[in-house]
Amino acid sequence: MSTLAEIEAAIAQLPPAQWMEVRRWMDAHAPKATTGETFPPAGEFPDFLARQKALFGGRVLADSQAVLDEVRAERL
Repeated sequence: MSTLAEIEAAIAQLPPAQWMEVRRWMDAHAPKATTGETFPPAGEFPDFLARQKALFGGRVLADSQAVLDEVRAERL
């Protein structure tokens, strides 16, 4: 019998009141998954204006509606 099967059998025999104790222990000791992605802490947002200036410099971009209208006209 595998260890997992033994654990499942033991948990199945526990009274329901102890299931939550096992759940809390599992939550406290479970390894944390890492995705490799990092996000700013809650409440902090990236500086979008600084990013735009880094990408485009001082160049002024056309109004987005005008660009969308032009693209739509090309599709007709």
